Amino acid sequence: MEPQLAFHSVIDFGTTRIKSAIITPDGYIDRIRTIDAPNVHRDGLFAESDPIAYLDAATGLLEETIHPCVPDVRIGLATQRSSFLFWEKKSGNAVTPLISWQDRRANSWCMTHKDQFNNLDVSTGLFLSPHYAGPKLAYLFATDKQLARRAAAGELLFGTLETFLIWKWTNGEFHVTDISMAARTLLVNIKTGMWSGKLRKLMNVPSAILPEITNSYGQNIPLTIGGRITALIADQAASTFAFDHEKRDKILINLGTGGFIVFPYSGEYQSKPGYLTSVIGKDQKNRYSYAFEGTINGIGNHCCSDAGKLPALDDRDPCPNRYCLPDTTGIGAPFWRADIPCTFSVEPDLISPNDRMMIIKEGLIFRVCHIIFNICDSWQLSDIYIAGGLAEDTFVCRGIAACLRHSIYKIKDKELTLLGLAQLTTEFEFSNKLETQEITTLGNCYLTKKYCKWEKWVYRFLNNH
Repeated sequence: MEPQLAFHSVIDFGTTRIKSAIITPDGYIDRIRTIDAPNVHRDGLFAESDPIAYLDAATGLLEETIHPCVPDVRIGLATQRSSFLFWEKKSGNAVTPLISWQDRRANSWCMTHKDQFNNLDVSTGLFLSPHYAGPKLAYLFATDKQLARRAAAGELLFGTLETFLIWKWTNGEFHVTDISMAARTLLVNIKTGMWSGKLRKLMNVPSAILPEITNSYGQNIPLTIGGRITALIADQAASTFAFDHEKRDKILINLGTGGFIVFPYSGEYQSKPGYLTSVIGKDQKNRYSYAFEGTINGIGNHCCSDAGKLPALDDRDPCPNRYCLPDTTGIGAPFWRADIPCTFSVEPDLISPNDRMMIIKEGLIFRVCHIIFNICDSWQLSDIYIAGGLAEDTFVCRGIAACLRHSIYKIKDKELTLLGLAQLTTEFEFSNKLETQEITTLGNCYLTKKYCKWEKWVYRFLNNH
């Protein structure tokens, strides 16, 4: 089969950065460009950014990467999950900011209504949380009567970031999202891949505001600025397609702004107590791909330091009996305690800055290993890969390998999301292969014993709070 590659374009819309690249005719990504994403403005529980700034930045990147000599440029979009906005159906003008996935304004709504959402994970793969769009919609409609009235009257449209961009780039012809993005709203039954009438009613969401749910790839959405979108997918889902897309027996540890441990699996939808089940794609034959996901809520900002200052990983514990749960925005899987941010076993002010950073990173290592042990359960560990900014941290990588007693593979390619997105955009004709470095397990490391002590401290602490 002749490759169809001809300077196609891919863009990854992250929370902190936007990245674009072209796919060259010989099947590689090139001309990678990174710009800062619009600032997320925080005010208490609120976290918002400017959707028009995203639109302007994205349009500029597309105009740079769409090759003028190629009339049929394919475009792929990968987008941060759960961030959303409203805009006017008639004018296309945004009427809300882009409300970030980090926004927690719906925390009180979730606490008040939690008894109405028993066994939510069975149909959605998720748990009731203010991270997701659905509860925030319920909160907005309960507190902003004008917004609720206009939505009910059909004057407004709802969408995640890529939905808004596509609407603008097609002059309102397409109001769409893919299943991997829609499934993170807490409004979709992932067994059927459709918006759930029951969940819509519980959260007071009119059906008319919701976009059409489409496949993740094999699309054909022509844009007024040139080219056509052939793939749209959630950023974390895209990264899983950077591998051999037929191979599902792997574990991906992605440590960036947040921590995500993803276990793609074959077959029918399953759920696992305490963990999310994500839809990571849907093809043209309506076949779904799923993954178990363990989430560590916010780690990147307070784990960045000079790893060279940390001690060697030998049999001596430099800070015995000192532990940390590192999640900055409430503890994630499998505990789901939104009320408990980053926590230490002793008063942080009593710990030196360097020791505090080491204990935070130990906590991250233990959180990753705890999730892997939990989800794998009796399964044999398969190939384990690590990516993201913290994959460059030798202490973190070697510590994870030591605690798992299993080699892991650091992905040298920096742009895992773009690589996976390139596969989808070109319908798996993209030829670039991942380059990895094996991180072998250590023979005698204090972390293996400390992990057991950390785990006991965690359960004791959570039982008392």
